[in-house]
Amino acid sequence: MEHRTAHHAAYSEASRYVTNTPAHVTFRFENPVICKLICGDKVMGINADRPFHYLPGEIMFVGPGLDIHVGLQKAVPDAPIICDCVEIEAGRFERLVERLNDRGGPGRAPLSMQPRWDGYCTLPSEDAAQLQFDTLMA
Repeated sequence: MEHRTAHHAAYSEASRYVTNTPAHVTFRFENPVICKLICGDKVMGINADRPFHYLPGEIMFVGPGLDIHVGLQKAVPDAPIICDCVEIEAGRFERLVERLNDRGGPGRAPLSMQPRWDGYCTLPSEDAAQLQFDTLMA
């Protein structure tokens, strides 16, 4: 069983997905989405690309209109898989990327990231922690 809690705003939607029963689901978002796996282990696949493990603390960006295949085989009632996702309008997402670039990377040097709308990427938990995902929408 999957439980979803969502908070809607004018240009975005923040959701928490809690899954406590093994499942396989497919999502497709109309806008870019950024997700952070809080706990558990997922096997992810984007469109027809090779599946990969998505681990706690990692952040993933997926461009709009791509099929996101999610394997939740390890979900159990005592150890649910929890994932936070923010779907945000493309124009607002570009401004969010500007904020990340301004925030800088290791040693706080400016970054020059640009969204690629036809793809996806993941950040390992060490790099993802520096982005302070929990504060991006503040």
